Amino acid sequence: MTQPGNITNMNNHYPSQPADAIIASIASIQVNAIRALVPMAYGLIVMSSGGIWQVSGGAPGGGVAAAITTSNLIAQPQSYNGIGSVLQPIVVNYDILYVQDRGSIVRDLSYNFYVNVYTGTDVTARSNHLFQGRQLVDWAYAEEPFKIIWAVRDDGILLSFTYLKEQEISAWTRHDTLGTFTSVCSVSEQLPNGLKVNATYFAVERTLNGARKFCIERLADRELLVSDSGLNIPSTIENSWSLDCALALPQGEPNAYLFPGQQANVAGATNVQFISNLAAFTLGSIGSVIRAYSGKAVITGYMSATLVTATIVMPFPVLPNDPANTPIQIAPNNWTLTAPVTTVTGLSYMNGSTVGILADGNVLPQQVVSNGAVTLPFPASSVLVGLPFQCQMQTLYLDVGEPTIQGKRKKVNAVTIRVQDGRGIKIGRTFGTVVPVKQWNGGNMGTNLGGPLQLYTGDGRVVVDPVFDTGGQICIQIDDPVPATVLAVIPEITLGDTP
Repeated sequence: MTQPGNITNMNNHYPSQPADAIIASIASIQVNAIRALVPMAYGLIVMSSGGIWQVSGGAPGGGVAAAITTSNLIAQPQSYNGIGSVLQPIVVNYDILYVQDRGSIVRDLSYNFYVNVYTGTDVTARSNHLFQGRQLVDWAYAEEPFKIIWAVRDDGILLSFTYLKEQEISAWTRHDTLGTFTSVCSVSEQLPNGLKVNATYFAVERTLNGARKFCIERLADRELLVSDSGLNIPSTIENSWSLDCALALPQGEPNAYLFPGQQANVAGATNVQFISNLAAFTLGSIGSVIRAYSGKAVITGYMSATLVTATIVMPFPVLPNDPANTPIQIAPNNWTLTAPVTTVTGLSYMNGSTVGILADGNVLPQQVVSNGAVTLPFPASSVLVGLPFQCQMQTLYLDVGEPTIQGKRKKVNAVTIRVQDGRGIKIGRTFGTVVPVKQWNGGNMGTNLGGPLQLYTGDGRVVVDPVFDTGGQICIQIDDPVPATVLAVIPEITLGDTP
């Protein structure tokens, strides 16, 4: 170590002095390369290729480590599971996660008060099929909002690890794309609504337009689908990014305040006035769409550069706890004004690729990009175009506790699925027999103007194949470019092989 307070000076004396550089050799049974240093509450964690050590000046009182000096240095072995040379450890609160040497096993390391050492467990043991014969080449921790570690395998497959130790929750998931992941990083960013998140970026190698390319892609913020806590604004399907390598139709954001008139919170209301404090409209704005939060309106009349009338497609939010239901004023750059189009251009980077399309919240048939464009069957003002992917989840073998029913034939008669902000879900006994969940109620339709089915939060029940098997597993699948958060899967079962 350098001299205290002088990070460029490695000088020392003989005999040593308190201000000298600190030089020491760990008395170990092997000579191993030191690959990471992590400062923790009870000392410096020295992570080598052959084991983990804690270096401190001792703990004279209160359990707090004393300062390390030239004459006061204690190195204690903690674990003999060494760290690999590729990835630096990730610190999550008071735990250290690292990849073991000579393999892709991920271990967590935390202080154990009972034995006074740092101990850990293999956190890949329950998902070892994702790691057999593979190595992790890059990883990053996105703390907010979901506490997820993103890891890239040497074959370009992406893994995610949800890690909430205080809740005893940890789970690995595999992510595929039309290409291979090569790198990942997490960056702290502030969203337009003021929320701070750890944005995740990937370097992805894809074959696009007949050529191999590297794309820098940002993981979409699921926070955009969550209701605003202050204004109680419901979620909307139109801003849900559920496509890879995707682009959105540009939305104009006028730099003016917008004041929706009375009845702006009533779907289907006509001739509702919208006033801006600066010139924001033209005669050509007729037919354009105003969006703000979950609200949506189509301009039907032009009065002046600051006043138009419109028909409400989706209700605009109102002031909370206001008996008069006064629509909220909308700040500059928090609302958009967009003219509908039938041809979406700017997609030359995906020429020849089959893409998924979400237009005004409606799922359109997949198309092949030609001449950098796709054609819509109807005019739309909110369009997302990107590479489609399929989401699948399967429950574990069914059991109900003691006495166990594992190994017995059982029939799942029906399944209730609880979702938040979901749509397009299919359920079945196998992935080959999944059927769509009957949409919960017609009240989720946008309006009588033919708006899209909005995201749903609640329970839905599906009757599945009346077949006995020993697994009793349930398969859930989404093929459309729409989101869903599955909160619970509740089966109704009939048990066989019982006297």
